[in-house]
Amino acid sequence: MTKNYLFKIILLFVVLSGVFTRASAQYAIGGTADSLAKAVYWLTWDPAKMLSAPAGADATHIINGTYVWQFSPTVRITAIISNETLSGPNPAMIAYTPGLYARDGLNIMYSSNNLPEFGGSLGVPNCGMATTNGGTVTFDIDVKVAININGVYTDVVYPGMVIADAESIDSGPTSGAGPSEYISGTAPNAIKWQLLNKRRAGNAGDDHYKMDISNSGTAFKLYVDLAPGNFGVQAVMFAHGARELKNVSMKGTGVTALAVGFVLPFDLGDAPTSYGIAGNYIDKFVIVDNFPSDGTYAVINSTTTPLSPKPTVFIGSNNVDPDGNGIFGTAATGDDLSGANDESSITPSALPDIKVNQQNDVVISFPVTNTKSVPATIYGWLDFNRDGFFSPDELMTATVPAASTQTVTLLYTNASFINKIKSGPLYARFRITTATLADDPSTTIDERSTGFASDGETEDYKLKDILGLSISGSVFHDSDGAVGGISGTPLQSVSSQPLYAYLVDNTNTIVNKVAVAADGTYVLPNNNNGTYTLAISVNNVAIGGTLSAVTTANLPSGWAPSGETYGINNAANTGIEAGTPNLQIQVITSGKSQDITGVNFGIEQTPAAGNDTGSTIIGQPVTVDVTANDTDPDGTINKTTVQLVDPSDNAKKASVTIPGQGTYTVNSTTGVVTFTPTATFSGKATPISYVINDNFGATSPPALLSIIVKPFGVNDKDVTPINTPVATPVKTNDGNSATGTTVAVVTGPTHGTVAVTDASTGLVTYTPASGYVGTDSYTYTLTTADGIVSDPITVTLTVKPVGVNDAVTTPVNTPVTTTVTSNDGPSGVGATVTAGTPPAHGTIVVNADGTITYTPATGYTGTDTYTYTITKNGVVSDPITVTVAINKPPTATNDSAITTTNTPVSIDILQNDVAGTSDIDPTTVTITQQPAHGTLSVDPATGKVLYTPATDYSGTDVFLYTVKDKNGNVSNVATVNVIINDKPVIGVAKSLVSANRVSNGSYDVTYLVTVGNYGNSALNSLSVTDDLTQTFRGENIKVKSIKALGSLVVNSSYDGSANIEMLQPSSSLAKGQVEQLQVVVNVTLVIGNTTYFNTAVGRATSPLGIVTTDQSTDGVKPDPNKTGDVSPNTPTPVKLEKADQLIPGGFSPNGDGVNDKFVIEGAGSRKMNLEIYNRWGNRVYRNGDYKNDWDGKCTEGLHIGSDVPVGTYYYILKFDDNSRYAGFITITR
Repeated sequence: MTKNYLFKIILLFVVLSGVFTRASAQYAIGGTADSLAKAVYWLTWDPAKMLSAPAGADATHIINGTYVWQFSPTVRITAIISNETLSGPNPAMIAYTPGLYARDGLNIMYSSNNLPEFGGSLGVPNCGMATTNGGTVTFDIDVKVAININGVYTDVVYPGMVIADAESIDSGPTSGAGPSEYISGTAPNAIKWQLLNKRRAGNAGDDHYKMDISNSGTAFKLYVDLAPGNFGVQAVMFAHGARELKNVSMKGTGVTALAVGFVLPFDLGDAPTSYGIAGNYIDKFVIVDNFPSDGTYAVINSTTTPLSPKPTVFIGSNNVDPDGNGIFGTAATGDDLSGANDESSITPSALPDIKVNQQNDVVISFPVTNTKSVPATIYGWLDFNRDGFFSPDELMTATVPAASTQTVTLLYTNASFINKIKSGPLYARFRITTATLADDPSTTIDERSTGFASDGETEDYKLKDILGLSISGSVFHDSDGAVGGISGTPLQSVSSQPLYAYLVDNTNTIVNKVAVAADGTYVLPNNNNGTYTLAISVNNVAIGGTLSAVTTANLPSGWAPSGETYGINNAANTGIEAGTPNLQIQVITSGKSQDITGVNFGIEQTPAAGNDTGSTIIGQPVTVDVTANDTDPDGTINKTTVQLVDPSDNAKKASVTIPGQGTYTVNSTTGVVTFTPTATFSGKATPISYVINDNFGATSPPALLSIIVKPFGVNDKDVTPINTPVATPVKTNDGNSATGTTVAVVTGPTHGTVAVTDASTGLVTYTPASGYVGTDSYTYTLTTADGIVSDPITVTLTVKPVGVNDAVTTPVNTPVTTTVTSNDGPSGVGATVTAGTPPAHGTIVVNADGTITYTPATGYTGTDTYTYTITKNGVVSDPITVTVAINKPPTATNDSAITTTNTPVSIDILQNDVAGTSDIDPTTVTITQQPAHGTLSVDPATGKVLYTPATDYSGTDVFLYTVKDKNGNVSNVATVNVIINDKPVIGVAKSLVSANRVSNGSYDVTYLVTVGNYGNSALNSLSVTDDLTQTFRGENIKVKSIKALGSLVVNSSYDGSANIEMLQPSSSLAKGQVEQLQVVVNVTLVIGNTTYFNTAVGRATSPLGIVTTDQSTDGVKPDPNKTGDVSPNTPTPVKLEKADQLIPGGFSPNGDGVNDKFVIEGAGSRKMNLEIYNRWGNRVYRNGDYKNDWDGKCTEGLHIGSDVPVGTYYYILKFDDNSRYAGFITITR
């Protein structure tokens, strides 16, 4: 948890350092501006360097709004741009980096890379604010600097604001509109402008780079008054005390840029960045104001204003200079090498050495100065634990009185660091300030060691490295190291394997390592305080590895530890370590500045124990003399010292039980080991290690005793029929050995083959040789999961003969003899037949030749069974069944079918037949008599019969058939009667001949009706009906005539309404005969002006009484589309238009039959009242119900009955619908 927390703190340092590095890049790193290069903070207009910016602002749009830069975690800069106005084509204010164009100049005075002018020199990136081509921009800007002091951001006063020419200026016209490029600005509150820096390239026209001062010194303008300009002269203007600027303006013909900054000097530390950034604001400045009066000046001839930051509180000499971006590194000398060496208050090499376990305190002294009227505090941190940051328990402080210079002494007591100090580089940080710094107690880091203070100085140092202590000793070939001490022949290696000394910390991690020297000695140098395990091993493990990697098999076979000594100055203990040596000893460092020496180790040769094996069967103990193959290179084996190593806890014991397997037991006198397995265990027992001592007490390396317990199986028996495989579960009777074992066949059978069907369940399939009957055998073994195989186990099999059931049929009351062995295959060859169970409905006799005769009971039909057995090679089969079917034949039933002339019909003749004993076989239909008037086709699969009548035949026909059942029994003969009906077809067509308007406005409509016989027989009782009222709905109709155009007999009473039959019943048509009739209908329109559709219906009867009908189709052919197809039924149309009444202009009643009467057309059924007057106004004719019949005779006056004279007459015509007409007519003769 602590490590994770420390990691988070370090990560926070990295993040905060990143913020500082990003924002501090707004300082230059050098240039001709000297110390001011790192004291002027330039506002940069890249949003990536900002904490926040107005919506819509970016590097190509510097707009009105508030911009915030986080200079560091504790310093924040805020700039507010307002009143921005833009003009020109595509106006905008954009970010610009000085040096992108030749002769910019600001990049030479304030450089970001310290490269020469024509070698890639650049100014602070994006510090320029530029116009676009031909544009002009004016704005106000307000800049505030705030330092976070104890959680509160507080505004600080800085010396003033700076405006610089950031891009070379070209010239404009010499008169008129003024310069085409310029930079200008106004300071508030009577603050005057001064020239802070200037740069000259040394060109002939340099003095034409001008500075105008106006408005009592509060306004300036920079420009060039000689073409082409771009002389390589630039100016940096300073407004001492300004926090805001007004009417900052620039204009360009190309790109013109200015830069805005302010004087903000900080002194920074230079320790590695993991320690955080610490900075102190240099709060005092030495300045000699130089205010030019209003006027125009050549910049190269103008005097600059000196401005030097000076601290009021500092460490050592008063030589603190601004550090700008800062230089951080492992040497902590960046501040020393940048500008003045203002970190020279301490000489690290002159300080006393510091050791990780020293007894003394650490004391550091140096001079400090506080010129202020309030006390200051000096803070000093030493990173004793080397965790890369300063914590509160690494801090010492002292108070520096106001207005004083003195030497402070910081005392770091031994108790404050001795429990955490670590060897290696030691970094120190010293800070002095009058500001109150605060720590956050919830974090490990001391926040007072980072961040920015409002005054003072920070000095970082890399002091002398902290020295670690050494731990040393020797390794000896010592056969009795536990007695008296560790001595003997020095060892650098054993069995040609080098020895290594390891120091392992309390997390079991290797922290130091050396190879043992040729004289057997080792020295582990430069160690930190702590509790360690010191181990000797032949294993070559890298630092950072684990203790287990060192101690596992730490010596080659034949060698063993013989003892260890604690050594001298080991706070853990002294003397020889008690207990069993293992080449490991605890080392605890002391706090007395002492090294640890004499940590010695002894190693000796060991007796050699040989691996052993033993074997038994399940449930039986086994005894093994494990010492028989054990040896000792320099003595004898002591059999009484055999000990078993329990694998569960690695303890040495005389008896060890392996759960689920068995128990190992040592005979304490003979050293013999007995393994007693559990009743259910078989397989490889868990091997157990044992050790044995020699006569000097040295213990051998462990040897391994391996026991196998074989499974044990019981012999099996099984029976199978001839030619039939049998699956035998051979493990069923094998008891505990069956559990967890698999089966494998060892020797195969003599008279067949064998295969393991399922090795795990023990199912073995035996397949006898074809035709073999008798006994056979095979053997198998059981194998445990870990590969232990049993002795062979025998399976004995009996192969029995097998008979095949028989089935025979016989008719009722008929005996049947069966050769029952004919289908018994090899089992029946040479076998003896013996009767078994007798039949229930008959008797059987076994004949001498092995056949059996079955006689059914009288009259019995159905099925009966009996059994028999066969005996071969002394083996009797199981009973074999014979099934006898005593059959009843099927019954065929008569059938009938109906069809029409020339139309085949399918007849399912079997559907009503009744099966006897067996099912009917539809494939056995036999026609015993063919039909007289047609042909037959029998479906060979279904038995259905297709009857096809002779052409045009109608009437009846007969055929006969029989059928068999599936046992071949034939049915009786059945009769099939077929009725063939005729197929009459009548066809009717109707066509419009004419539709003529007659004199009274009605129409005479003439229809032609065509009637034909399209069937295969004569048509009698011919009928054609036509209901004209359905055609001329709402109109007045009258049939004027109807006549036959051939042999048909018309119905003279046909009127189309009350009587719609057009023919007499005696009308008939022979096959193929076509006749016509004509009808004329007078239609007086009442509604009119529409199309009328007429349809006639024909009907007739065949000689067999079959009725046929047809609806007429328009035209003269009943089958217009396809010969014989009378299905079309399109109605016959006629369009009749109703005309308005037509009153003629005259008529000629001269008896010539033409226009003899005064006819008013279109009157329809309306009643007319007609009056005629002569030219004298006398009425000569009147009729109240005029019928278009006036022939020019007088009906009133003196000349009644006489023809009226030719001439002109006046008429008045009234209709009963109240319509009235009047006009003149002319009568001629």
